[in-house]
Amino acid sequence: MLNITDNAQEQKIPAFFRLGFRSMFLSAAIFSVTAVLIWLLALHGSVEFSPFNNILWWHGHEMLFGFVSAIIVGFLLTAVQTWTGQPGLRGSALLGLWSLWLSARLLLAINPAFISPVMVMLIDLSFLPIAGYFLAKPILRVKQYKNMVFIPVLLLLSLCNGLTYIEPTNGLSDFFRHGTYAAVMFISLIMTIMGGRVIPFFTASGTKTVKRENIQWIEWLSVISVGLLAFSFLFNLASSKEYSVILSVLFLIAALTNFIRFSRWRFFSTINIPLLWSLQLSYLFIPITFLLLALHYAFGVFSLSSVLHGLTIGAMGNMVLAMMARVSLGHTGRPLKVNKFVVSAFVALLIAASLRVVAGMWINDSYLLLTSMSAAFWVYSFTVFSVIYFPILTQARVDGRPG
Repeated sequence: MLNITDNAQEQKIPAFFRLGFRSMFLSAAIFSVTAVLIWLLALHGSVEFSPFNNILWWHGHEMLFGFVSAIIVGFLLTAVQTWTGQPGLRGSALLGLWSLWLSARLLLAINPAFISPVMVMLIDLSFLPIAGYFLAKPILRVKQYKNMVFIPVLLLLSLCNGLTYIEPTNGLSDFFRHGTYAAVMFISLIMTIMGGRVIPFFTASGTKTVKRENIQWIEWLSVISVGLLAFSFLFNLASSKEYSVILSVLFLIAALTNFIRFSRWRFFSTINIPLLWSLQLSYLFIPITFLLLALHYAFGVFSLSSVLHGLTIGAMGNMVLAMMARVSLGHTGRPLKVNKFVVSAFVALLIAASLRVVAGMWINDSYLLLTSMSAAFWVYSFTVFSVIYFPILTQARVDGRPG
């Protein structure tokens, strides 16, 4: 077994496959730029594109199960080395997992006639369970059972993915909405768990302040409420009007408890530290969106799909960008500082999220314009990341250490 500090063995592995964050972060960022560009051009009728099922299905599916899932896997497979002191996935095993992810993206985009839809589905669905296996191995080896919580969440995400393949239509089936909406909530659960762990720690470390003690009942309620919502969506209760009041109350509880969490993280002390305020503002989108969802289920206001973009672009997109920027620097031995272009990418993505949520809420006549502007800001943000971080993620650590 490779020792974490065995630098001689490490040098035999291409830098791109030395830890999960390298290959997954960069590939997912480039993929998201390509996917959103294609979506933007298709919206305006500037390109003919015939992916698996249809372009509406492909866009919604790939931004969740292609882009976000890869980032989650890359982060967890890197973090598990820190948690357990065991070597993270690398080398040929990581190459195999990355190739599986890439194969699914290509097959769903190209939709070749010589491969059956069932085979394409199986290739895509196998990614998260296999990643979960590699994540579980070091955790079980050191009996660190508290971190096993991520394994069932990955499997549930794979289940949500499977739902999207049922009854494909020329538009979007109820199963597709069921699967994607539930996936958004399970990813939100991951963000509340991980955000509660790392954001206050990073903030205290970066601002050289003392981390505030957690209010335990707030911590538990902020996570449990989101977990209950995720399972409510998984069991399709969210589509039934008879559960609207319960869902509204749960979303309100989740909004309040997660906002209280955020309010205790000393946001204003991070104003001069982009790697921190970008992370904190990404988390703020969670309670804001939950409040909008509470209003949706209580009074029937706002489009559910548009409001959920507050989670997908606002929380997920911004947290992904902020975490990738920070983790990529820290795990390659570089100072935790970003240049003005990366800062502009953070700002652009915050604008993208705001525009996309507003696009479907009130300004119906401007939907296409605002959605297009949102997509353009997204493309800018992740293009900046891809260009600036390409050498960082494809070259060895600057301090000569493994990783």
